[in-house]
Amino acid sequence: QSETQQPPFTSRAADAYPASRPDMQTSESPNGSVKPGHWTSARLSIRSNLDDRRGVVQTRSEVGESPNGLLDDGSLDALEPELTSSFFVRRPAVLPKGQMRRLETRFLAPRREDQMFENVIMDGQFLGRDATARFDLRPARFAVMLPQTYFLVILTNRPERFTRWQTSNWVRAVHGADSFKRPPQNYRIVIPPTQGVLPLAETALDWTSTAVLLWDDLPASSLTPGQRTAILDWLNFGGLIVVNGPAGVDSLTDADFQDLLPVIPGGAAELLAGDAQDFIRSHSVVADPSTARVIEGLQGNSSFVAAAGQQRPDALEIGDGGLLLERRVGRGRLVQSRIDLMSPWLMPWKSYDSFVNSAILARPPRVFRREQVATDATPSAATPLSPETPLVSPDDATVLESDITPSPSVRQSFVGSEFIC
Repeated sequence: QSETQQPPFTSRAADAYPASRPDMQTSESPNGSVKPGHWTSARLSIRSNLDDRRGVVQTRSEVGESPNGLLDDGSLDALEPELTSSFFVRRPAVLPKGQMRRLETRFLAPRREDQMFENVIMDGQFLGRDATARFDLRPARFAVMLPQTYFLVILTNRPERFTRWQTSNWVRAVHGADSFKRPPQNYRIVIPPTQGVLPLAETALDWTSTAVLLWDDLPASSLTPGQRTAILDWLNFGGLIVVNGPAGVDSLTDADFQDLLPVIPGGAAELLAGDAQDFIRSHSVVADPSTARVIEGLQGNSSFVAAAGQQRPDALEIGDGGLLLERRVGRGRLVQSRIDLMSPWLMPWKSYDSFVNSAILARPPRVFRREQVATDATPSAATPLSPETPLVSPDDATVLESDITPSPSVRQSFVGSEFIC
């Protein structure tokens, strides 16, 4: 009697890869995010409640209407009445009775020339061998990333340590106190759950929407063979892998990854104060008042460790101190930090965000200028910049963060475009 009360099939909405931990999901992207024009892997779940079934799962994605008409950058949505859809994708499916099966599929996220939209809807059907075994899958809604936004994936078992990266000013442009819209994102940070199979694509073609992969302490054995191959192919075709400190080196036990490291693995050693001080000086913004305090705190402190090992001949040192190195791999880069990038002694350093932006991500420097606003003016009535207003030197964002936050408005030249935020 309980079986007859159940529906023939049960399904859950698909999740797009790379998928975040459940506590990092938002109402804007309940099933993940996609980049129009890029191939994306997705995982859907379906269960046959009454019988064993064999058939195919057929899926298709289409442009969804925006619920509020506004985009991430505050502009109005201007969709034409008809929807743009991708083609159908089919894959075989075997559904044992009563078992929730997780099935992976792929789709090409649709796009519209010269038009912006907020979400993509993916729906589909399970088509059994007989006419009675047909079931409509639960639709999934994916948030659409803007053209300049790419994924930054962090492989870690300690996600709480990377809160600083999630709020850094290189992830999203500096937000002025009087701004009524969010500045556009440069990166969408994803920290995948580490239980079970990692929600990462197994083909390099589905990694094109990812710009950076930070490898912290997750063992290489956590990846499937297909995921390892996809990451290596993606790296050779222009990806960026950042290996974080001794934990990152220890976790890369796979010989295919170890042979690409700029430093031959040699365990861990005590961090020399002189090397750390030279490192801080070489990456500090000129006007940073915290540099002296950080350097003084390193003096005589022997409690910090760094990854040991000999630098490979074709590896390049970034800055001084020998603590940050990079190596070209095909058209991509592999950056290795001998120190843990989330070390407590680095957190008071106000040049930290500028260091990540320029030295690790190799992004252009930022220039900030404070806007003069009348006391009785509306937030949109920013007055022109006066001649005596100082022009902040490139990459001084973190140094002046405390000054910028309460200021009325900030004009930022950012990756070739200038806007007020």
